[in-house]
Amino acid sequence: DWSSDVCSSDLSENFRNPGSGSFQIAIQSDVASDAVVRVFASNGQLVLSENRELLKGRNELRLEMLSFAKGIYQLQMLLSSPTEHKALNRKLIIN
Repeated sequence: DWSSDVCSSDLSENFRNPGSGSFQIAIQSDVASDAVVRVFASNGQLVLSENRELLKGRNELRLEMLSFAKGIYQLQMLLSSPTEHKALNRKLIIN
């Protein structure tokens, strides 16, 4: 289960993991915040970085990684609002 209760935000998966490289991520946020979505390869190399804005409530983010090689990746989401800063981490598998 990918659900995780973290302070005022909740990150869950809304896709098959492992997957083919197209991932839909749902995040519930109690406050509007900025997010940096980063994906790292298994060797630690940063392979994707995107800035996103999250609204208060449910947000759905789509990650297109269809051109990425099969393997295990680490998703890191850095959230920043006037009242809090946090990092959420999940494993993504492309098969």
